[in-house]
Amino acid sequence: MGNIKLYDDFILDENMLTGRDRDVVELMIEFGGVTYNDVLLNTIFYGQTYNTMKNRLQKLRRRGLIRYKQTNLFKPRYAIVFSSSTEEFLFDVYGFKVHQVNPNPNTIYHLMLEQQTYFWLKRAGKNVKRTIVKKWQAGGAHKHTPDLVYPLKNGELVYVEVENTTKRADRYIDIFRRTKIDNPKTVLYVFENEKKMKTLGKKIPLWDKIRYTTVDLLRQGVLENGKIDAVKQVDFFKKNNIKIKG
Repeated sequence: MGNIKLYDDFILDENMLTGRDRDVVELMIEFGGVTYNDVLLNTIFYGQTYNTMKNRLQKLRRRGLIRYKQTNLFKPRYAIVFSSSTEEFLFDVYGFKVHQVNPNPNTIYHLMLEQQTYFWLKRAGKNVKRTIVKKWQAGGAHKHTPDLVYPLKNGELVYVEVENTTKRADRYIDIFRRTKIDNPKTVLYVFENEKKMKTLGKKIPLWDKIRYTTVDLLRQGVLENGKIDAVKQVDFFKKNNIKIKG
């Protein structure tokens, strides 16, 4: 929501909030008004202690900007959401409506991984955007809607798929077919860890435009050299002795 002024007196006072505070609010706005402790600890507060993050969030809560909401899961136990007054202000002034997150655990875990991916791609200097199916596919402009997308300097697109759970074989085939019609420059698959990169990645049809990475490798590459650390799908298959399916 780039049209929302983050320094409005009601929401954010530039003299009272840190840059990290503004990053938290911006991340929440981008993802419909929600985030989680584990996300923030692995992004905005990366390298800081849990207590440092907790104390900063408590200040935002005392200022009436955010609140905690139970997820009914063991982990994450709580979601960080906007307070009722902040929600009302955002809607009245900017028409921003908070989205209700599906309580399904897989949906929440996917959202957490997507938020981390989004943050580190932004830190790598990518103009990354979330996609909305109706807008992205309007007028037949695109056949497949990835989780995230960003343009290269020449205007070609990179599709970003956050892969957290397995899909049926026919689902992968359908995604693959529609993605090939769109013909992006690259399709970057981001997995939670290397174990999932192997177990889930082997089910994805082979294409020379596909790259694999994990959220940890993504973060490491951005922090160390400002670049996205990813491996070609075919090279990953060969390294792990995975049978290549054309």
